[in-house]
Amino acid sequence: MFDAVVGTNFEGHLLTAQAAARQMIMQGGGGRIIVTSSVTGNQAIKYLSAYRDDQGGLQMLVRNLVLELSPHGITINAVAPGRSRTSAIFADDPDYDANWGRVVPLGRVGRPEDVLGAVLFLASGAAAYISGVTLMVDGGWTCYSPTPDLEFVERRARAD
Repeated sequence: MFDAVVGTNFEGHLLTAQAAARQMIMQGGGGRIIVTSSVTGNQAIKYLSAYRDDQGGLQMLVRNLVLELSPHGITINAVAPGRSRTSAIFADDPDYDANWGRVVPLGRVGRPEDVLGAVLFLASGAAAYISGVTLMVDGGWTCYSPTPDLEFVERRARAD
């Protein structure tokens, strides 16, 4: 499972950033690369060790690529969404919004437009001097990182 997670997430981001950087260098004039990570790369969360390691690695990849891409005028940053509303999450937890909304300081899960705003900022000229940063888009959750009762995850772990 670890190989599948890292092969998809880490290697996919690395190869995409590499292809984008090559194109930007060839065109000249610099550019912006924005990687999507997760708050999980900064926090230990039960049952997510492979994903957590992968996401932490992505954030270090971004920091390291600063050294390689900066001479070409390319900035690279990551956006790390916290618990966000997507269709896939309701399969495991039909009360997802309420459960996670209780533990996020802003009182709700993230929305796609929350992440979009962060990406647009990092892609803009206003972020021209920002590189190697992971921007948390999590409603303040990483400040203390509680989890709701994850009974459905506990049941699945016992079944495995």
